[in-house]
Amino acid sequence: MLDTFKRLLKKDIISEQYSLNSSINELKFACKRSDGHRLDYLYNRFIWYFAPKMNMLTRFPTHIDIEISNLCQLKCPMCYTTTDYYRSKVEKSLLSFDYFKKIIDEISHHKVYSIRLSWRGEPLIHPQIIEMVTYAKNAGIKEVSFLTNGGLLKPKLIDDLILNGVDWITVSVDGLFEIYEEYRKPLKFEETISSLKLIQKRKKELKQNKPVIKVQTIWPAIENNPEEYYMYMKDFVDEIAFNPLKDKRYYKEFDVNNYNSKYVCPRLWQRIYVSSSGNIGFCLSDVYEEYIIGNIKDMTIQEAWSGVAFKTIREKHLNHERFEYSICRRCQAGMNRSEMSVNIEDRTVKATQYNF
Repeated sequence: MLDTFKRLLKKDIISEQYSLNSSINELKFACKRSDGHRLDYLYNRFIWYFAPKMNMLTRFPTHIDIEISNLCQLKCPMCYTTTDYYRSKVEKSLLSFDYFKKIIDEISHHKVYSIRLSWRGEPLIHPQIIEMVTYAKNAGIKEVSFLTNGGLLKPKLIDDLILNGVDWITVSVDGLFEIYEEYRKPLKFEETISSLKLIQKRKKELKQNKPVIKVQTIWPAIENNPEEYYMYMKDFVDEIAFNPLKDKRYYKEFDVNNYNSKYVCPRLWQRIYVSSSGNIGFCLSDVYEEYIIGNIKDMTIQEAWSGVAFKTIREKHLNHERFEYSICRRCQAGMNRSEMSVNIEDRTVKATQYNF
């Protein structure tokens, strides 16, 4: 018990994303996000943060990433999906509704708290996304969310998402005005902002508290004036965050000397993913699906989570032998970093950036 407590205090879980919100606004965001199931949310957050610190394996993952589409309508210059290497490795696909129901039926039995309907592609491309949201909410999933580029957030779809219970939408808004349009080709900044404002307007008109809206940006898109970005967004979104710079060359293996050798990935104790082709895998960094545990057509989430393959990679991390896996030699999460400070209004946000 004492060793476990010492490990809990010493072990550091490095953040891969940083909020620009004040502490008060962070609390407001958490309150809005947990509306209707606050105790479940608090318990989930406790397990989410402390299970990896304690290397405590829950009987079932607390979160499932379900990629319903690996297609995208954009050609963002910083995205690995635009590379020839990615296109040669990954076939375009949409998750079948039958596979989706199979996943939800299993995980709802295990009282999984949250799912995210996205990974590499744009989820709003899937023609059955509303049916998927409805099915998951009716099955008792407390938090249904997805990440989107926002280009398909049209009025009818916005109303359907609100009325069918989606809890949380994260929209990638990389920078302001012409910077955004450089990163998110061919989207137009004003159109995306209008969609965000429309969501908030329609929530009030429909007397709904959700979905809560988060915007996130890559750091290079706002580094010249992060405060301007925050001030522009703060009145019509609930959370504002940025990601440190990431290199889109996900097939490149980095020098292992540029990594924190003792880093242990928290994801292995938190979540599991199912790709749009039904493949079940360890890690969202495995964007080429090179380390597949099985497929949802003939394997359950429980079998994958508790199986030999997952057990082995967890042990490799704990023994600081993770570089035996190429996904770990390509992953940027465990890289050495330098500290950075971001000044917002009268406060300072502490963050890190990768040392490439």
